[in-house]
Amino acid sequence: AKRRLSKLMQEKAALGEALLPQERLLLPSKKQDVSVAEKLWLPESKFDHTPEFVAWINSMLYGRFSDKVGYAPFEMYKKQAESWLSISVDYHSMSAEDRFDFHFQEYERISTNTYYFANRYAWRRDEAGTSGEERYVADEHHKVVFFLTDCGYSYILGKGRQIGLTTCLGLANLRDMLVRPNYFCKYICQDDATGQEIFDQKIKWPYGKLPVWMRPTVSSSAMDSFRIGKKNKSGGYDAPNSLTTTIPPSTTAINGGSPSRVLIDEIGEIPMLTAMLAEGRPTLYTKDAKGNYVMARQVIAFGTGGKMVKGKGAYKNEWYTQLSLWEDKAYHSCMIPIFFSWDCKFTQEEYDREKLAYYGG
Repeated sequence: AKRRLSKLMQEKAALGEALLPQERLLLPSKKQDVSVAEKLWLPESKFDHTPEFVAWINSMLYGRFSDKVGYAPFEMYKKQAESWLSISVDYHSMSAEDRFDFHFQEYERISTNTYYFANRYAWRRDEAGTSGEERYVADEHHKVVFFLTDCGYSYILGKGRQIGLTTCLGLANLRDMLVRPNYFCKYICQDDATGQEIFDQKIKWPYGKLPVWMRPTVSSSAMDSFRIGKKNKSGGYDAPNSLTTTIPPSTTAINGGSPSRVLIDEIGEIPMLTAMLAEGRPTLYTKDAKGNYVMARQVIAFGTGGKMVKGKGAYKNEWYTQLSLWEDKAYHSCMIPIFFSWDCKFTQEEYDREKLAYYGG
């Protein structure tokens, strides 16, 4: 307990904060080291949004991403991850006991904060580089996606091209496969070839780059599914028993199997998008202990805008439907509309350089 108190004090010092009395009392329960901090940024409701949250979303919807307003819980979320990332670790010099404690502590940290997991442990493929791979480093718009996903919000996201969103959501999905028992994700994408590419590059490959101690047994790995958790003698699967499958779009694609999360990629190419979301909506809700309907599952739909003949305008129609509900403050009836402007990945200097290129000086 004294050693854990020392570690927590170091983390608090990095944040410029004092150790709270209730945190001292909670030290014997190892989970509290991180869950106390988690509660500072988690929303009280996924529908009853605060004015500050609405203003933050609107600043991205209607302006340049770099000009978005501040939002305190998001800043807390980032500060939490960055304080943990600032702590150096000499894993190879640890004793077996210290490594056990470290594994437990890291499990709790990555369970709490996907931004931390991604920047600490994730790699990305870099076909243009000499080594073919590089450490993953989240940009600001990736941190927004990690935050919204960790909060459990469902959202529809419009974006510019090549901003790394599929990689970002692939890592968020991989994190949940590691830490959420019986987690089930449906990844809906336009065709089998796209699904295979996503599995190979965005989920399976990053999984193979994780530390050995963090990787549960892979029980099955096919073109359209990836399951982790060792198969046991009774015919089931040991923890985490997590599964991700890719399926083609259809009106009933969301419904079957009660997925924990549904990811819908390249929504501009899906003509039955509205029908699919409407058909799947009732399966997203359940009743809580008080008998109130709450959203127990998550849908994240994302894609690039433009003239996409295959989609027959379904993306545009669905976007404006969700945006209209949002503007009418019908938050219980809509997914949160998010828009990342094409320049979200640029610094101001890079933006100015691109502006000169487009305007010809």
